[in-house]
Amino acid sequence: MKRSIIYFVFGWLLIILASCAPQSRFINPEYSNKIINHPLLLLPQFENSDFIKNENLFNELNIYYTREEYYAYFISNFEKSIKDQSTFEKIQYMSYETTPHYETRILDLNKKEKFTFDLPSQPIKLNVSGSVFILFLEDLVLSFVKKTKEATTSTRTYTASGVTEKDVKLDAIKEYKYYITLESKYVLYDNRTGYLVSYGTVTNLERFIPPTPIEDSIRRLIKDFAGNIFKQTPFEK
Repeated sequence: MKRSIIYFVFGWLLIILASCAPQSRFINPEYSNKIINHPLLLLPQFENSDFIKNENLFNELNIYYTREEYYAYFISNFEKSIKDQSTFEKIQYMSYETTPHYETRILDLNKKEKFTFDLPSQPIKLNVSGSVFILFLEDLVLSFVKKTKEATTSTRTYTASGVTEKDVKLDAIKEYKYYITLESKYVLYDNRTGYLVSYGTVTNLERFIPPTPIEDSIRRLIKDFAGNIFKQTPFEK
């Protein structure tokens, strides 16, 4: 009996904590259980002006790729990752002769968090028909992060400094962990109705351990990034 009560209380606390936790995504209830046959996903040509952060870590990690090369690598892998991580049968980059009119909208994630996003004021006229959806991204950033690695006393290494034996000091050598993060705001837009299927913020982190090829880490990062965007939507695989 006591054990049942404990399980009940524990489950009740989990529900409360889950309901109180800030949400990083919004799913339109109208699409939560909707079956969509043969959907087409269009990807705008993303801007790459601020795609890379912390470029000062490039030299430290002996990475010499340019911003443009990283951006091209993202583009070439993102489409494949979406195919692997969603039910979209067809994906293509969109283009139009006349740039549509966009308006800045305020989107609520939860009671405390919201963000702005530039979206079409009405569905975009395209030369395609059927169930057409557009994935918009804003503030797309690939970041390199360095964190101090905690070492135990037994594994800690030191360097000695000082002129005489009395002056000798042992200084612990700092060790570091390197991470790569990929983050963005996103909106999944139904171009037939003008409704928002989902929107939110997504951040994925991948540990980078030199001399592992950084392309492998970024490729896994992009795959997880794409999968998180389509979670809980009709297109989750």
